[in-house]
Amino acid sequence: MKFSIISFLVGFMSFFQAYAQDLNYEIRGQYERPLQKAAVQKATMLDDIITGYPKNWISEYVSVEVTTSQDGTSTKTFSNNNILTAKQTEMLKGVVLGTVVNITIHYKYKNSVTNQLDPRKLDFAATIIPQTEAYFDGGQPVLKAYLKENAIDKMVAAGCKFLKNGMVRFTVKENGTIDNVKVHMSSEDAFADKTIEDVIKNMPSWVPATSDGVAVKQDFEFVVGPLNGC
Repeated sequence: MKFSIISFLVGFMSFFQAYAQDLNYEIRGQYERPLQKAAVQKATMLDDIITGYPKNWISEYVSVEVTTSQDGTSTKTFSNNNILTAKQTEMLKGVVLGTVVNITIHYKYKNSVTNQLDPRKLDFAATIIPQTEAYFDGGQPVLKAYLKENAIDKMVAAGCKFLKNGMVRFTVKENGTIDNVKVHMSSEDAFADKTIEDVIKNMPSWVPATSDGVAVKQDFEFVVGPLNGC
């Protein structure tokens, strides 16, 4: 019986250590999809904004809602098809870096079985990003190694067990330094939250983002969680 208990404990610890090492982690731009400002400002149709616009899905338009959001202020316009109205094109000409463009299309799709027009909805969201995004000096392999050594390995050694993804958001400033570091989503492990926050705060300077040849700031997020969970 004693041997069985020891075997169970050894097996449990091996499982836990394997679990702890199965951490997924990445730094990514703080956006759902990227959009270039120049392309949006020249757009005359939804096709110019949405890559691979699914025209074949749409048998009949009901309404198209285009919204831009920046610094807590939103502007909303409406149209009846994929051709942008004068108000919509004027609104899109005013986008700046960080503007979020949301498009909601209500349409009808012809059901091949019933031959009826079924109501459907398509949602699209994207953010205006710099022409050249900020990046860690040395590239992704060096960044990955830095995060592993200074955050992931420490969390594994401490036996951190993630209940859900942890996320820290931060800004790479015009001079490449790191600013505005905040825990946006807790991992529900205090040590892990502090570790991922500290590794970003102490990170070396990046090569800053640029637009039209001018250095600009850009927002990023560091996500850590169970394998296949980020």
